[in-house]
Amino acid sequence: MRKKLETAQHLFFECPYSRLVWQLVASWSSCNSLNPASWRDERDLEDRYSQALGIGGKRGKTLWIIWNRRNAVIFRGCWKTPQAAVTEIKDTAQQWSLAGCKAFRPATVVQVVSE
Repeated sequence: MRKKLETAQHLFFECPYSRLVWQLVASWSSCNSLNPASWRDERDLEDRYSQALGIGGKRGKTLWIIWNRRNAVIFRGCWKTPQAAVTEIKDTAQQWSLAGCKAFRPATVVQVVSE
């Protein structure tokens, strides 16, 4: 099997691992626009980054966690499941919410953390 060139597009939006993380975050946050199934194929990288960094903080945090998970695998051989990455995203969202970040609704964060 030929390994796909690692581009930002692949890492954040095409990689099966990343797509599953996005799908889980979409389900958790009830934000269908985060679900890869709702993405149009013709979007270019700039559009995806704009959307990912746009409304709310979950998108930006998801990009950050995906980047950190990639680096953990490449440089430390430390692999985590997509579900563990989403738990990390939830924990980060809770920390930002507790710090007063308005991008995260406290009621949503408390509900998710208690699950």
